[in-house]
Parts: sequence; C-alpha cells; structure tokens
Amino acid sequence: MNHFRLSILYTVVLLFAPLLSNAEEETQPLYEKLPFNRITLSAFYGGATFDIQPITFRAGVRTNPLPQNGKLTLRFVNNPLKEYQINWNFIARVELFSELVRDEFVDRLKTLSEEVNALSPKDNDWKTLPAKFDRMFDYLRFLERYRSELSDYAAAEQRFLFAEGMYRVKSGDFQTGLMRFESVFAQNPAYSELETAWASALQTAMDGGKEPEYIHFLVRLMKAYPENAAAAGLMNRFLEKELKTIAESKHALEQKDFLAAHLHSEEALKSVTGLNGLIQWFDRQKLTGKKHSEELGQLIGRVAGASKGLNDWQIQLNRSAVRVDVAVNCPAVSRKGLPSVLPDWAAERTGQLISRMMYDYVRPGLDGGVYTTALGTSERIPGGLRLTVQSAGINETAQSLFNCSAADIDFLSGEQLEIRLRHSALIPEALFAVPLKNSAGNYRLELNEPKRSGFLRTETADGPNVIFEHTVFRSEEAIELLLNGKVDVIDRLAPWAVNTLKDDDRFVLGRYTVPTVYFLTPNLKKPLTASRTFRRALLYGLNRSGMLQKLVSTAGQGTVLSAPFIKGRSLGDPLGYGYDSLIEPRMYEPKLATALSLLAFNHTREKMPDWNEQTAMPEMVLVRPKNETAEYIALMIRRQWQALGVPVKIIEERDNEPIGQDDAVDFWLVERSVKEPLVDAAKILGKDGLCGTASPYMELALEKLELAPDWAAAGKALQNIHQLCFEETTVLPLWQLTEYYVHRIGVSGISGSVDSGTGAKSGLINLYRNAERWTVLPRH
Repeated sequence: MNHFRLSILYTVVLLFAPLLSNAEEETQPLYEKLPFNRITLSAFYGGATFDIQPITFRAGVRTNPLPQNGKLTLRFVNNPLKEYQINWNFIARVELFSELVRDEFVDRLKTLSEEVNALSPKDNDWKTLPAKFDRMFDYLRFLERYRSELSDYAAAEQRFLFAEGMYRVKSGDFQTGLMRFESVFAQNPAYSELETAWASALQTAMDGGKEPEYIHFLVRLMKAYPENAAAAGLMNRFLEKELKTIAESKHALEQKDFLAAHLHSEEALKSVTGLNGLIQWFDRQKLTGKKHSEELGQLIGRVAGASKGLNDWQIQLNRSAVRVDVAVNCPAVSRKGLPSVLPDWAAERTGQLISRMMYDYVRPGLDGGVYTTALGTSERIPGGLRLTVQSAGINETAQSLFNCSAADIDFLSGEQLEIRLRHSALIPEALFAVPLKNSAGNYRLELNEPKRSGFLRTETADGPNVIFEHTVFRSEEAIELLLNGKVDVIDRLAPWAVNTLKDDDRFVLGRYTVPTVYFLTPNLKKPLTASRTFRRALLYGLNRSGMLQKLVSTAGQGTVLSAPFIKGRSLGDPLGYGYDSLIEPRMYEPKLATALSLLAFNHTREKMPDWNEQTAMPEMVLVRPKNETAEYIALMIRRQWQALGVPVKIIEERDNEPIGQDDAVDFWLVERSVKEPLVDAAKILGKDGLCGTASPYMELALEKLELAPDWAAAGKALQNIHQLCFEETTVLPLWQLTEYYVHRIGVSGISGSVDSGTGAKSGLINLYRNAERWTVLPRH
C-alpha cells in the first residue's frame, strides 16, 4: 500500500513539478498579480500545493466541505493553455485569491509590527515606515472588495489600525495614533491590548505639557473604559492644572493684568466642551441604570465642580475686565519705511491704539480735512499754529517737532507753544498728523503672536480693558467666527462679502468714511518699468472695469481711477478735491497694449548691453499685500498681463520691507487711504514717497502745491499733478473701493450715522478711532 501511495505521488510530482509555485518569498504584493486559486493535496499525497486558474464553483460560492466524488478540471497558472483533471478526493483544501492576499497581508503586517517595536525614537528607519504602512493600507483597500467572502476581514482591518496606531504613537504623532485606537474600539471594544496601549499612549502625550490638546481623547478613553486607573489619574492631574490656571487668572485680575487674566482663562476654557461631554455621558449612564465605582462618581463630581467654577469665573472676568475680539485680515507689523510715506491699513488701525497723534484727521471738510488734537487746544495763527498743551504732553510735543524741517517752535509759557511754519500751508494741521515721539497711546501691545495680537488698556484711559486681534485671511472664516460668537468685530470685509450680513439684525454693517485707493507702483530703477511706454502698455492691458465688477458686491462700491487720488462720490464731495474728473481713465485696449509692450521691449533691448535677439520678455515681479483682496487683484493682473505676453511672478510682501526699496521687484500693488491730497500727493509721487523718485516736472508740480498761497492755486497745482501722473503713468491707478466693517449689536460706540444709499453706518476713519467710547455686552 505504501509503495502504491508513493507511486501515485511520484506521478503527480513528475506531472506537475514545472507548475509548482515558487517557494521563495516575492517582494511584489500578491494583489497586484492576476487572481488565482491554490489547491493543497491531501496528506496521502504529501500535501503538495499548486496555483491554478480560478475555479468556477456552482452558484459562484465555494462548497464546504469540498466534493468527495468526481473530478476537477483545472488549468495551472504557469501553463494556462492545457487542461488537467484531478479527483476531488485528492484535494484537501482550496484557497481563494482573497484568502491568499489576506494571509500575505497578515504576515507582512506582523513583520512590520515587529520592526516598529524594535525601533528607538532616534532611529532613522522611522522615515521608511510611512510608505510601508501606505502599502499595507493598499492591501486593505483591495480586500474590502471581498469582504463578503472573507469572514475575518474586520479582524484584519483592526489589526492594521492597531499596528498603525502603535507606530504613530511611537513616532510622536499622538493625534493620529489615538484616533487609530478609537477606530479599533468603535469596531471591537474587546480588542486585546487596546485598553493598555490607549491609556499608555495618552499618558505619554499628556506628559508633554499639552493636556488641553488631548483632553477630548482622555474623555473618550474614560467613556470607553470607565474604571481605567490610568485614565482617572490623568483626569485628576488635568483638574489640578486647570484649577491652578484659574487661580493664576484670578491673581492676574487682582494685579490688574487684564490681558494675562484672559489668557489664563482661555487656557482653561479649551477643555470645557470635553468636560461637559463627560458629565452628560455619566448622567445618561445613571439614567440607564448602569453602576460605576464610587471612585469614578467622585471623580465626575470633581469634573462637574471644576467646569461650573470655570464658567462662573468666566462671567465674572468678562464683567471685571471687558474684552473685545476683532477679526483682522492684515496684522500690524513694524515697518522701516520713510516717515513721509503713507501708512498702510494695519499701521493706521493699530497706530490709533498704541501711539498718540499730534493731530488726528477727523472727517472731510469744505477746505480739506478737519483735524483735532488730544494734546490740548489748537488755533491757527498767521504763519502757523498755537498749541496750548497740557503739561504732561509739552515735552513730547517739543521732541516731536525738534529738528522739524517744516517749522520752528517758540515756547510762550510752560504750557503753550507756537508752531511757526517756514512756508505757508493751507492746512497746517495736516503737516503734523504724525505720532508723537516717545509717547504711548491708550493701549500697549502686550501679545504679538503670528495669528493673534493682544492690546492692554492703560489705567488712565477709557474703553475695553483688552482688545484681541485675530488674523484671519479669508472673510468667510471671519464671518464664521462672528456668527459663532468667537469675535465681536470684523475690521474689514472683502468687497464681495459686504452683503453677506447686511440684512442680519444681529449685526451692524458700517462704512468707512474714506475709500481705499488701489494702484501699482513701478520700480523706476528697472530697465523695462522705467519705460513710460511700457508702463502705459501695461495699463492699457488691464480691463479695470471688468476686474472691478468681479470684486464688488454693491453698486457704487468701487470706481476706476485715472490718478491715485479719491474721486468724490458727487461733485460737491470734499473728499474728491484732489481729483480732476475731466481726465478719464485709459480704456482697455489689449491690441494697443500688446503693440506698445513689444515696442518698449525692443527699444529697451537695444539699450541693454547684456540683451540680444534671443532675450525674451523678462518676468515682472509683482509684490502684493497680505490680504485676500490683494491676492485676488494680483491674480487678475497676472492673467491679463500674461495674455499680452508679459510673464508675471506674484510675491507676498515681507514684513519690514518698505515699498520701493527692493531692486528685484518690478511693481508693488499698493492700497492706501488718501485722505488729504494736499500733503498725500508728495507721499505717493514725490522722490521721498512711495515711488522713490520723481521726474523734474513732477517735483516742480509738487513744490507748487506745497507753496500754494490759497485754494485756487492749490486746486490748479493738483490738476497739474493729476495730468502729469496720467501722462507719465507715474503709477498705474486701478480704482477706489469703499471699505466696510461689521460688529455685533452688543458692541456700541463704534459706528456713526446711517448712510442712506447702502444702509450702512458711516463716519468712521479707522476702526479704533472711538475705542475709548466703546461699550461691550458679553457675547454669552
């Protein structure tokens, strides 16, 4: 009998030896190959295995047990053209392709897990593991198709999630690792080793001093394993730290350090939502009759007490130290620009808080702007101004005017001085609308983070105790923060977002009095941008009207300009006194723009020794401000200039880099509030202004404006400046935009009168102009 069995086995081996699957391990994943089945012969025939073409079972399902009678017709993987037959009773097992892939997945996952366990935190091999886990995930995606025929697919998936969780935790990615453990628990709460691994990983994560960051994970761990001692220890430790943080907040309030009081309170508040969720879960457990240990009940009692204590303290803190949260799209940064250059939006906004101005622009008037001073009383005298200054401000005023090129000062008494101008000025106050040297404003900048700034009010001032500015690049994000009660005010809405909250009676939409002027400042040191023809070509190549229609959401919100001055909303609008309405903006002429740009390029190429016939049109580097409106404008400019054959590279402006000072830049996109053309014209177009240089004709025109003896002469000089700017294309004017802010109704004292055209309140020069009169009701 034994000889007969050996004879049959020998025949089988001879017949099928060339077709036996390779016993060597292959590196290529099995699921990437064509599907096949594997048959294993019975022990009587030595348990030999063969890879065959997939078997077609009756009804498409493998029978169990396998048939004992009849023959199986098969084709081998290595010889698919020839059919063979074998008795069913020779076959002990048939493995489907999905089962073979699953087995390979399990084996490789085991090897990978052992590799993870063997690595130390400083081992360089960690870098190779993400790709390996990605490949294991590809196995799972393949096996998911065969979930119905794999009874243990869920177990395989759980093993993968657990293994990856262990890897993530050990590599320091606690967030992802803990989420993987939670996924395992959701599928199989009884998974072996999960409770220990989860608690251990969370303890390691929280040992790093970031308890609030992981409190939600701790709450979910306690819900999953209510009696876990490690979780209870972590919660007790967290509560001790939270109580200490609340105590620090209370101490800071006693010391009148209102900013620190709010920051400590915020730190504790980060976990309130998670703690309340744990309390509610425990209450539901009791309602359903589930019993827990006395220790757990006491711990939940501590949690509830801490949560209530924090909420009570938050109410008290908001009453004792009033705060306002403002969403801004451009944080204020320190700029090293020349003092004669117009400040940008953010500098004007925060400058109102942290410094005192000698004179403040209040509103437009019939003869230029109306100004006031917080130093004392001011009156015009022949040849200058007379200031009666409070004694506390006399030294600051004198230091600010010391070595002033425009004026001399005379002290008339201990509290009174005269400012005598060396040249007559129609609006002498406008010359001194500058910050006082060595003088602090009503607020101090105490917190300066990338995404948030904090301003603390001085003891002698009025207004909110603390102002927090939150930098939010998109108006949609800012609006969401306002709707969710996270901020009280949005400093500036994108033009297309103005109508979003217009009809919501929970909020007040406000309009700033002075529109913002947008223009492109060229770098006249570069060969192409120094060409007047080239600048004019690029201006002809901008469809400014079409661009503006894409920007604004309200009729009359924007106007295309022919110079970087404000065009009045009507003929009698005092804001438009520097603008010549008879000079129409250049039309959009793309064909003319293309011809002029090529003409200017060819002329420039002839003058440049390093350029030749093969030299291509150089790339224009365009620097834009850090806000969403400027980003959108820059993208539209690039698209239209590139259509002319002029390549464009957009760069976001860098901090502490003044406009006009970088030789690598061709154009700067500028947004400024041009309130007083009488003095602002030189700050834009003069040799010491944003342009950095001026033609002799422009210098002469600006000098005539400065020396104008009356408004008739000033008006003529401004018309001449406008005409020169138009002809020389000194800058590329784009348009003016009316800017809007919004605040919840619980904040009062910000807005002025209601504008009949838009329904928005107006009368505000910058957001913090009336900050000392703000009153704030709690958000909650």
